[in-house]
Amino acid sequence: MYKASELDLDITVKTLLESELGFLLFISDNTDRDMFSILLKGGTYEDRIGVFGYNTHITCHLFPLMYHKAHENDCDYVKARANALHNVFKRWTDAGYNKYHAKEPFNCKKFMDFINSLEWSRADYMLLMVD
Repeated sequence: MYKASELDLDITVKTLLESELGFLLFISDNTDRDMFSILLKGGTYEDRIGVFGYNTHITCHLFPLMYHKAHENDCDYVKARANALHNVFKRWTDAGYNKYHAKEPFNCKKFMDFINSLEWSRADYMLLMVD
C-alpha cells in the first residue's frame, strides 16, 4: 500500500491506469495535512476531481476512509467507506470475479477475502478512477 507522501501525480495516474479495477488505496503518513486532506476540505467523495499526470488527464472520486483517525466512526466516514466498498464490489463483479452472483459485498466470501488481501482496513484514502 502506498503512503500519501510517496505519491506524486505521475505515480498516481500511472498506477490508476494500470490497475485492473481502477482504484488505489493509500495511507496518510502525515498526522496533520496532506494533499488529499486538502482536496477533501469543502468537498465530498461524490465530487469529481481532475488529475493530470503521466502525460494524461483522468477523473477520480476521492474517498476518505480514515481507519487510523480517532473519529473513525463518524457517520460521514462510515458512509464514504460503504460507498467505496460498493463501488469496488461493482467493478469486481463486472470483471467476472463474482462467480456465485452475490448481491452484496458482505455476503460474498471471495470478495471479502480480496478486500482483506488489500489491507483495506489500513487505508485512509481510496482514489477511484471514473470512466
